[in-house]
Amino acid sequence: MSQVSTSVQILREHYQTLLETYGDSLESGQWGSKEGLLARYAQLVKIGDLNGCRLLDIGCNLGNFAAYLQEQNINCKYSGVDIVPEAIEIARHKFPTMQFDCLDITQERPSYTYDYVFASAVLNNSLPDSKVFLETLIQKAFSCCERGLAFNFISSYVNFQEDLMAYHEPEAVLNFCIKNLSRKVILFHHYYHCDVCIYVYK
Repeated sequence: MSQVSTSVQILREHYQTLLETYGDSLESGQWGSKEGLLARYAQLVKIGDLNGCRLLDIGCNLGNFAAYLQEQNINCKYSGVDIVPEAIEIARHKFPTMQFDCLDITQERPSYTYDYVFASAVLNNSLPDSKVFLETLIQKAFSCCERGLAFNFISSYVNFQEDLMAYHEPEAVLNFCIKNLSRKVILFHHYYHCDVCIYVYK
């Protein structure tokens, strides 16, 4: 089993445990607060005009981003993927008109391409190979979009670090994106607490 596959299995088991413990709630997605969730989504959707676009949400969990898009009256064709089958079943029940699939983006390619791809809070957990996992995931995610990728992570420029969380150097991630994905990159640092958001355009 590769390093990335091992990390995926660690994440799957972690979020399955959270779902068993907390059920249909923000805690199952490891969200500390609704304020934080909304602040991150608000930054992600600024990547472009999403109306009429095909969107892919990687790590969709229980469909929180789908709910946000509806609340913001963003008229788009939404699809969500996650590695936790139990979360996908709940999301399908909550949003029957939307597409949800259990899929590991690091190993499988979706059947379609999308205008924009999003990944929120999927790079926050400490893993044996957090750097490799981040680079693999965003490369795979970028290959699925036709216009742009928006993702976030926790900056390494913080006053303290928790053992269970992953912290990435913003300049290193930016450099990786420019060298391996596209020169059309925008980075937002500490827009909400210690968060970083990056847009990568085709």
